[in-house]
Amino acid sequence: MTMYKHLICSLLAFIAATVLSTSPLSAEQEYLLQPGDQLTVSISGLLDSTATATVQADGRVIFPHFGDFQAMGKSREELQRIIGLASIGKIISFYTPVGDRFEIALTGDDVFLDVSGYRPIYVTGDVGQSGEIKYFPGITLRMAVAGAGGLSGTGGVSDSAMLRAPDLRSRWETLTIDHANAVASLWRVNAALANDPDLEFPEATSVYIDEASFEELLADARREVTQLLQEKNRRKSHLDTRFETLEQRIELLSRALENQRHALAIEEEDLARMEQLGERGLTSRAGISNARQALLGVSTSVLDVEGRLAQLILDRDELLQEIDTTQLQFEQPLLSERASIVPSLWSFRSRINAAREALLLNGVAVQVAGQEEEPDITYKVARREGGTSFVFRAELDTLLSPGDVLNVEVIYPDRTMQQSAEEGVPRQTTQ
Repeated sequence: MTMYKHLICSLLAFIAATVLSTSPLSAEQEYLLQPGDQLTVSISGLLDSTATATVQADGRVIFPHFGDFQAMGKSREELQRIIGLASIGKIISFYTPVGDRFEIALTGDDVFLDVSGYRPIYVTGDVGQSGEIKYFPGITLRMAVAGAGGLSGTGGVSDSAMLRAPDLRSRWETLTIDHANAVASLWRVNAALANDPDLEFPEATSVYIDEASFEELLADARREVTQLLQEKNRRKSHLDTRFETLEQRIELLSRALENQRHALAIEEEDLARMEQLGERGLTSRAGISNARQALLGVSTSVLDVEGRLAQLILDRDELLQEIDTTQLQFEQPLLSERASIVPSLWSFRSRINAAREALLLNGVAVQVAGQEEEPDITYKVARREGGTSFVFRAELDTLLSPGDVLNVEVIYPDRTMQQSAEEGVPRQTTQ
């Protein structure tokens, strides 16, 4: 009895202590646990009582002797209170160095939880070395960029003097053509999804190739869209025709069934009348038999029409499903293609800027006209909090959170590149 009173008192004391001592923190001050975070739980006064576990993909964390807890979206303090409450009254056995065995009953306030490891930060883009950066409380964007090798003047493209101008120019032209193709492909997909081959073209200034070449790519894309939509419309027209035919046949059979049922009612009345006359001896058995045969024939006809009508309705329902499926089969590949094109455009932009800077920095056969201008450096952080993901522009002193994805983009101002006069190649503007 005394032990139960002790446990109840401990429980009440723990709840009161946690409620009175806890002051709510704002979302900015409170870090919410996410999958990948490493947690350590320990018992005060017990050596070797530490247990470490990682928050799983489903947000759960499992500690031996304590149980299974939902950690994702909770602060460290909140999860510690939950584990403390769940541990009240648990009996823990341990051994001394000399082998003596002891047992203690946990009170809840003797359980401590700590975040022993955070999800890493990922740095991508125009840095010396993309990849993971170990997170620690207080790390800023500036520290993460420094840990990734600092800014890369060429976005990862080598500016070695061993590269010759034709190689660099070939890389530049390949990237710009691929980028223009991707822009045209994105227009093609959007036009097909909009069922509009006359969808407004993107501006020629959105690509790096000359306007005439870009217009040719767009013309090819429009022809593809026109052919695709023509095939789609032919297929749709065929299905619509089949559907209209089925609807007409269903309407005709419905009318026929109505007439047959009316005829069946008349035959049933005739048979009843003939049977009444037969009971009074006013008609022959042959007359009654003929009436029954007529009723059977009409009944058979009604059943036949009902079966045919039911089959037509089933065919119509299956055709409606086929129409819906056909639309999905048309849209799904286009949606998948668009999902792959959009991120590739970001990649092309970064690689094109890198290739352009490599041309500018090489100095083998390329000269930069005018004075150097400072590049525009953009830092974007993708973050997930409370089950939602968002992207924001950040500054060098921005504090980062575990799991942040930092993308660094160095955009150089438009410059005019020209080959040396000795080569006799016309001046070329890279925009």
